[in-house]
Amino acid sequence: MYAMKNFDQTTDQNLQEILHAAPFGFFKLDLDGNALFVSKSWEDITGLEVGVSLGKGWHSVLVPEDIPVIATAIREATTGQKQTVAFGFRIHHPQSGIRFCRMDVRLIQNEQDRSQCLIGYVQDVTDDHLTHIKLKEAENRQREMNTYLTSLIASLKILYWKSIPKGGL
Repeated sequence: MYAMKNFDQTTDQNLQEILHAAPFGFFKLDLDGNALFVSKSWEDITGLEVGVSLGKGWHSVLVPEDIPVIATAIREATTGQKQTVAFGFRIHHPQSGIRFCRMDVRLIQNEQDRSQCLIGYVQDVTDDHLTHIKLKEAENRQREMNTYLTSLIASLKILYWKSIPKGGL
């Protein structure tokens, strides 16, 4: 678990500006998974405005089948069994449809009041995911072609030997 000093002070505008400018979405959750803070990049990735994302609002874009994965990851992070819990899940972006995301979550303790929260970031990894699928498909096609070519070569050898007269050429 990491300690964060003065994370809740609204006077720290520099930190918030950095978080809003980052190419991935930052967030802060309470231990029940309610969003207390989301960055501008979070909005871009999820398609949800800050006001809608707060509390359990961010759950509205989650693909229902992935909610147990997220709940398990949050539970693992709150127990402190792992320093950082990383996992993948899908969202239904209001404009872009299904998107694949990666989230890293870490338990943080505020040194001033000993309260705990979860912080982390989310990345849209849809392009990487789709590229990986295409590469797997190409790999499978290559294997099929290799099997076909091996079979074709074997058949051609048989035909060649059968075409030679019994007494030779």
